[in-house]
Amino acid sequence: MIGYEQLRIVSPYRLKSIEDVELNWAPNEHGKLIVRGLVDEKDQTNAVLKATADDAIQVLEQGTSGEHTIFRGIISSVRTVHRSGVYQLEIEASSGTSLLDVRKKRRSFQDPNMTYGALVKQVLSSYGGSDVIHLVGKEERIGEPIVQYDETDWELLKRIASHFQTVIISDILEAKPRIYIGVPRGNRIQLPENMPYTASKNLMAYRQAGEASSGLHHTDFFNYEIRSGTRYSIGDEVRFRDKTMVIGEVKAAMTQGDFLYTYRLARKEGIRQNRIHNEKLIGITINGEVLDVKGEKVKLHLEIDREQSKSAAYWFPFAPPTGNVMYCMPKVGTNASLYFPDDAGGKAKVTGCVRTNGDSCQKTGNPNNRYFGTEHGSELEITPTAINIASGSPEPLKITFDDETGVTLTSHKKLSINAGQDISLYTPKKIVIKAPNLIVAKKLSKLSGFTIESEYHFLGDLINKNGSDRTSYPKYDDEPATWTPPPPEPKPKFSWGKIFGIVVAAVAVVALVAVSVATFGAGAVLAAAAFGAACGAIGAVASTAASDIARGEMSSGWDYLKSALIGGGVGAISGAIFGPFGGSLTSSLMPATTSQVTAQLATGVGIGFAGGYTDYTTTELINGRTPTLSGALNAGMTGGLFAGAFSALSGPVSKFLSRAFQKGKTYDPYTGPKPDSSKSQKSKGGPGVDRPIDEFDDTLFYKNAEESRARTTGEPKLPSDKELNDAVNEWSKMQKSLAPSKRKLDNFNTASVAYDAGTGTYYYGMNKGVQLSGDVKNPKLFGSKDQAGLLPEASLNDYAIGNCAEVDAVNQALNNGANMGDLYLYTIKTTSNEFGVAKIACENCTFTFKGNVADALTGWLKGGR
Repeated sequence: MIGYEQLRIVSPYRLKSIEDVELNWAPNEHGKLIVRGLVDEKDQTNAVLKATADDAIQVLEQGTSGEHTIFRGIISSVRTVHRSGVYQLEIEASSGTSLLDVRKKRRSFQDPNMTYGALVKQVLSSYGGSDVIHLVGKEERIGEPIVQYDETDWELLKRIASHFQTVIISDILEAKPRIYIGVPRGNRIQLPENMPYTASKNLMAYRQAGEASSGLHHTDFFNYEIRSGTRYSIGDEVRFRDKTMVIGEVKAAMTQGDFLYTYRLARKEGIRQNRIHNEKLIGITINGEVLDVKGEKVKLHLEIDREQSKSAAYWFPFAPPTGNVMYCMPKVGTNASLYFPDDAGGKAKVTGCVRTNGDSCQKTGNPNNRYFGTEHGSELEITPTAINIASGSPEPLKITFDDETGVTLTSHKKLSINAGQDISLYTPKKIVIKAPNLIVAKKLSKLSGFTIESEYHFLGDLINKNGSDRTSYPKYDDEPATWTPPPPEPKPKFSWGKIFGIVVAAVAVVALVAVSVATFGAGAVLAAAAFGAACGAIGAVASTAASDIARGEMSSGWDYLKSALIGGGVGAISGAIFGPFGGSLTSSLMPATTSQVTAQLATGVGIGFAGGYTDYTTTELINGRTPTLSGALNAGMTGGLFAGAFSALSGPVSKFLSRAFQKGKTYDPYTGPKPDSSKSQKSKGGPGVDRPIDEFDDTLFYKNAEESRARTTGEPKLPSDKELNDAVNEWSKMQKSLAPSKRKLDNFNTASVAYDAGTGTYYYGMNKGVQLSGDVKNPKLFGSKDQAGLLPEASLNDYAIGNCAEVDAVNQALNNGANMGDLYLYTIKTTSNEFGVAKIACENCTFTFKGNVADALTGWLKGGR
C-alpha cells in the first residue's frame, strides 16, 4: 500500500508536505492530476507569480523495486489558499496530449489515397516529441477528403479514430503529446476472486452503438469497478471471476492516508466510440481557386489551405443551382465555392463561381446590369431597359432590343431573312427600308418585282393601280368623368361610460365561458378555467379599448363582447388544460365573504392594469408596430377598470357557481376529498363553524373551517382507507396520463399519500419522485452536514436510498411545515396488472418511518424497525 511517505512530487514549486493527490485517466480524455500541499509563506506568492505555461510536474511512487513514475504532464493552473495562517498550494496538470487541444484550426486533407497513418503523422508533425502507436487503421486509405474545420488537433484525431469505432488513449508518463489509437495491449493480471467489486451494465451505450445490428452483444458493455493499492495501466488484461476483462479507466486518490486506485474493468469490445461528426462543417461553403477541370468535375485549392498539390487534389462534382442556358464550367484560375451538405468530404460539391473583381470591373459596377460572357468575347447583356446580344467578332455584329429605339439588327456583312412560307412586315405607321444605292424586291420563280434606284421600275404581267378616299369627323370626347364619393358617416366617439356598460356585460361572458369550459372538470379545473377566462378577457378588452383611444373612435358593443368572448374562451380552455390553479382574479369568480371584496378589488385592479399593459405591448410587437407609452397606459387603465369591475361585479356570479357545484362530494387530486354541502353547513358556514355568513357565502370549500375545528378539538380527522385509496388512485392515474414517454410510464410502479392529520392536507409521492422533481431534500430525512437523517446510511434492499414513494410524499410534507408525528401513510402499487393494490412499507421505509410517523395504514414490513 502506498502512503504519503512513498509519494514524491517533482515541480517548480516547493512543497513542505503533500495533503492530497488525485489522478484521472480515461479513453478520449487527457490525463488529469490534482496535487494539494502545504508551502512556506515565503514561497506561496512566488509559486503563482513565477508560474509559466511550460511548467511540468512529475509524480513518483517508491516501491520495492525502486521509484516509478505514475504521472508526468504539463501544469495547467496554480493557486494558493491562505486559511488560519496556513498556506496551501493547489496544482492542476494535464497529460502532454493537452498541447493538441489548444488552438482550433481549418485545413483539408484531399488526397483520397492518403493513409490514416500518414494523416495522423502530418497532424502531429508540428509538435516536438510527439509520437503515436496505431493499434487499428494505420494502412487504411481515407478514401475521401477529411476537412478540419474549427477543430483542435485533439478533436480531429478523436474523430479520425471514431471512423474505426475506437478511442484515443493519452500517454500519462511523458509530458509530450503521445497517443495510442486503439486500446493498447498491456500486461496480464490475475486478481483475487474475493476482491470487493461493483458490477454494472451500460445498456444506453449498447443501444447507441447499434445493438445486435452492429455485431455487438449487451454483455460487451458489462463492467466491474474495483479498488486496489497496486498500479495498473489502461489496456492491461485482467482475469477476474472467470472473465477476461481489460482495464478501461483509472482513477486514484488519497484515502485515509493510503493512495488507492479505482479501476473500471470492461470488455475490450465495449471500449469503443461511435462515429463522431463535426456539426460545424454541415451546411458551410468554402471558397477556393480552380486548379483543374475535367468533364463536370473540378479540383480546388481551398482558401483554408496554405498549399495544395494539383495531383493530390480531389475531384469534386460541379453542381450549380441552375442547369439552364447559363450553365457553364468554371475556368482554371477562377474562384469557386465548395458546399458541404454534411461533414463527409466525399459529398461536397462545387456550386458556382465567385467573382472577386466586382469593385474593379466596369460592367459589374451597377448591380442592375447583368452580363453573361465567354472567354471568346460573346456576350449577353441584360439591363433594365434593353437586351443586347453581341458576338465575339471585332466588327459590329449584334442584336439590340431597346425600350427607346426598338429592335436593331447590326451586321458587318450580309443580313439574310429566310422563311419556308411567308415573311410579313406589319406596322400601324410605316416601314422604312434604306440603302445607299439600290433596293430590289423580286420573286425568284417568276419575273415579278420592283427596283428603286433614283427612280421606280416595276416588272410584272399585270399591274393594277388602286386609289382610295376618306372622310374626316371631329373628335369625340369619350374620357370618363370624375366621380366624387359621398362623405362617410361620422364614426362614434370614444366613451368611458359605454366602456363601463360593456365591462358589466363582459363579466357575465367570462363567467359563462369559465363555467362552460369547466362543466366536466373538478373544482380545481373551474378555478383554472376562471383564471384563464379572466386574464384572456381583460387583455382582449383592454387591447380593443387602447386601439379605440388611439383612433379616437368607438367600436360597437358587439366588438367588445366578441373580443371578451374569444379571449375568455381561449384563456379558459388553456387554464382548464394547464391548471388546476387560480389567482386573485379567479377568486372573484369563486364565492367570497364581504370582508374579502375590498382586497380582491385592489388586487384585481393591479392585475388588470398589468394584463392590459402587457397584452397591448405584445400585440403591437407581433403585428410589426411600435407600441407607444400612451397606448400602453390607456390599455393598462382599461384593463384595471375591467378587472376592478370584474372583481366587484362577480359576487352574484359566485352564488351561481357555488350552486352549480353543490351536488355531493367533490374530489381534487391535489387537495383530497371535500365534504358534502348541506343546508346545515350552508346556514352556519360549514361543518364545525358556528358563525353567520355573507349573503353569497354558500361555498362548499370548508377546508379552512375543518382545519380550525381539528385544531380546536385536538381530534385528528382521519379519512377512511377507501377515501385514501381513491385519492392516491386518482392522483396516480393523472400522473400516468401525463407521462412523457412509455419508459417513464413503465418506471412508475408505486405511489403513496401522506395524510397530515394536523391540517387535513394530502401529500402525494411516487418512486424516484424526489430525483425527478428536484425538490429540496429535507434534512430530517436526508441529513445535513451537521447531523444524520432518518434514512439508513446504506440501502437495506435492492432500492436506492430515497427512491421510495413514501420518501417523496413525506419529503413534500416536511418541506411544507408538517409535523412528522401527524402523518399517516397509505401506499399502493401502480403497475398495470396490480394497479391500486395496497403495498406494505419496504425495509428502507420501515427503518425510516416506523415510530416516527403516526402509522403506515397499509402495514409495516415484519421484522423491520
